[in-house]
Amino acid sequence: MEGEVQMKKVLKRDFGIKAVSIFFAILLWLFVLNNIDNPFEKKNLDVGIGILNQTSLDEKKLGLNKQLTQSYVQVEVRGRKDKTVGISASDIVASVDFSVIKDAGPKELPIKVSSNINGVDVYILKPSALNVVVEKRIQKSIPIIVTQNGKMKENYKIINITPQPENVTIEGVESLVNQATVAKTVIDINNINKSITLKKDFKVYGSKEEELPELSKNGSIEVTVDVAKEVSVIPSIKGNPAKDFIITGYTSNKDRVLISGFPEQLEAINELITDTVNIENISKNADIISFIKVPEGVKLADTQKDITVSVMVEQLQSKEFVVNKSAIALQNVDDTKFSYEIVPDTFKFIIKGKQNDIKSLNVASFKVTIDLTGVTEGISKLPVKIILPNNDINRVDDNPIEVKVTKK
Repeated sequence: MEGEVQMKKVLKRDFGIKAVSIFFAILLWLFVLNNIDNPFEKKNLDVGIGILNQTSLDEKKLGLNKQLTQSYVQVEVRGRKDKTVGISASDIVASVDFSVIKDAGPKELPIKVSSNINGVDVYILKPSALNVVVEKRIQKSIPIIVTQNGKMKENYKIINITPQPENVTIEGVESLVNQATVAKTVIDINNINKSITLKKDFKVYGSKEEELPELSKNGSIEVTVDVAKEVSVIPSIKGNPAKDFIITGYTSNKDRVLISGFPEQLEAINELITDTVNIENISKNADIISFIKVPEGVKLADTQKDITVSVMVEQLQSKEFVVNKSAIALQNVDDTKFSYEIVPDTFKFIIKGKQNDIKSLNVASFKVTIDLTGVTEGISKLPVKIILPNNDINRVDDNPIEVKVTKK
């Protein structure tokens, strides 16, 4: 009985050992099978480096001396074939943390890498760090220059361009900001006929006229363009000069002026006139003060209303001419019935005009005629018609001439 019990214990113990052995044999078989079908592999990848906490530099008034370009790190990934077969750079995270930067100067920032896939290890091959140069961020005030493109509407002119503000403050790393000398913006004035205010971006330039795009980002100002229309000024001359004097011309110190107002109103105005400039009975050159008449709602943009009109006068000169009777033409004669004879041998007449107009004249400059319409036999005193060479010359006498008519 006792022997039977001991035999059962031995059998149970042998069964347990056998079961454990079988279990480990299965595990060993699976391990071997896995090593054959899913071996351990390595793969190299180029992974873009992400920047963490770059804005922390702004908070410390620091910045990079040049813009970062995309940097890459070469890594080695290790793992079983089923883990690495489809792995790509997007499954690996590479980063540099800028929050570790505390002050300006050259910095070597360690690159950290990790895998988004379990069972894959990542190792950095090269480089192991990102090298940057950090500078202090400073501010600087520079002037704004506004330039123009285009052609304004005819007779319209810009009288003032006002940027607001007139100076802008730029901020950036010290080496870059120190290069900046001016900010520029361009406005389009093509065909404009009224004052406008524009919001314009500006660009920053260095001393050699090179643009500094890193300092031009998000910069804008307002530009007010004041526009006026150029019109002529016409003096309103009234009256007549003294006897034997003539107006030879006039000028003013403001023959054209700029006016501003509502665009619709300006479109209808091409000239302005002055108050009356009275030249009654003047006998010498005179400077006469008057005022420009400005319609309601319109302003003179570049001057006051007063205007000086300079009036030039000249005393008329007289000159006597003697014409031989042979040079006098007889008109409307009846040669079949009558004979005609001018009694005096010569005829005198006087003209008056400006000196320059009469000094070069001679008898040949005039056409002298007598009209004999209806004249019959006898001696008659008849008017003499003189055709003058221009309208600025006047005859000042009306002397008649005797003509003898004889019946044939």
